[in-house]
Amino acid sequence: MTTSTATSPRLRDRWRTWAWILAALAGIVVTALLVTKSPRPEGYLDPEAVTQRGGHALAQLLHDRGVTVTRATTIDEVRAATRPASQLMVLDNGNISDEILDALAELPGDRLLLTPYSDTRERLASQVRITSYQGDEIVEPNCDLREARQAGAIQTFIGPTYTFTNPGPGQTSCYGGTLVRYQDGNRTITVLSDETPLTNLQLAKQGNAALAMNLAGRSTHLVWYVPEKPKVGSSAQPKSMGDLIPDQVSMAVWQLCIVVLLLAIWRGRRLGPVVAEKLPVVVRASETTEGRGRLYRSRRARDLASESLREAARYRVVHCLGLPVDESPQVVTNTISQRIGRNPTEIHHVLFGPVPSDDQQLTALVQQLDIIERQVRDS
Repeated sequence: MTTSTATSPRLRDRWRTWAWILAALAGIVVTALLVTKSPRPEGYLDPEAVTQRGGHALAQLLHDRGVTVTRATTIDEVRAATRPASQLMVLDNGNISDEILDALAELPGDRLLLTPYSDTRERLASQVRITSYQGDEIVEPNCDLREARQAGAIQTFIGPTYTFTNPGPGQTSCYGGTLVRYQDGNRTITVLSDETPLTNLQLAKQGNAALAMNLAGRSTHLVWYVPEKPKVGSSAQPKSMGDLIPDQVSMAVWQLCIVVLLLAIWRGRRLGPVVAEKLPVVVRASETTEGRGRLYRSRRARDLASESLREAARYRVVHCLGLPVDESPQVVTNTISQRIGRNPTEIHHVLFGPVPSDDQQLTALVQQLDIIERQVRDS
C-alpha cells in the first residue's frame, strides 16, 4: 500500500506536465490561425467592421437600398469621393485636426455629424450648441421631421442635447434635442448627439435601424468618414471630455469646489490639531501562547488543546518528510515509522489517537509529540 500511494503524486505531476504541453500546443495552433487569417477593420462605427461596435450592418442595409457607401479614413479620400449631390457623414472620434476641419468645411454636399466635439461643431455646424445631457431612455420624435416620424421611438444613451444659437425658420429639433437639423444655404446639416444606435449591436432595437437608414440614406451617395489615428509628428490634438461640457457647467463645478474647500477648512478648525498617539503595547508570543493554554485549562477543553497540538506537530513532521499536507494518516504513520524505526501503532496513537482523559495524559501527549518531531528532524 505504501508503494502505490507514493507513486500517485508522481503520476499526477506527469499528467500536469503533459496537460501544460498540450495547452501550449493548442495555444500555438489558435494563434497561428488568427495570424494567418486576413484581418478586418475593428474600429468603432467602421462600415467594414463586423464587431458589435462596428457599422457593417448599417452599411449593408444602405447598399441593399441602393445607396453607394464610400469608406474614407483620410481627408484626401474624402476630397476624392465627395460630390455636390453626396452626403458626408463624419464620425468625430477625436482624431480630427484643425487642418482637416478647415478642409471639411470647404467641401460641398450635405453633412451628417455624429456626436461632434466643440471645435468640430463650431466649424461644421456653427448654429448648434449644447444645452444639457440626457440619460438612457426611450424617447419619441416629437417633431415634424420625416425621417424621425418614420422611425418612431428610439433608445437613447448618455449624451448631449442640442439647441440652436439663433433660432429661426427651417430648424428642426427631435427626440428632445438629440437630433437637430437646419439649412445652411443649399446645404442640409444634421447633427446626431448619440451615434450608439448606429452600431451593429444596437441597430435592431426600437426604431434605430429606420432612423439610421433615413438619416444616412438621404442621398444616393454617402461618404462615410472614419478619421484614422494621427501619425507621429502630425498636428492633430486629442480631444478631451471638457469639449462636451456646456459652458454653464464649468461655473457650477467651480462653485462646488469652493464649497468643498470651505467645508474642509471649517471641519479642520472644529476638530483641532492632530494628536500624536502612542503605539499599542507589544505582547510577546509566549504570553499569547500561555494565555491560550490557560483558557483551554479553565474550560477543560482537552479535546481542542490536544487537537491543536497534534495538528501543529503533524504539519511540521509532514513538511519535514516532504509529504503532501493532505496525505492520509496511514501513509504518514508508515513513513514516520520507516524513518525513525518505531512501531507504527504507537506513532498512530500519538498523532491520531483519542482525546486525553486528564491533564497528566495531555502532558504525556505533549512529550511524545515532541520526541517524535525531534526524532524525525534528526534522522
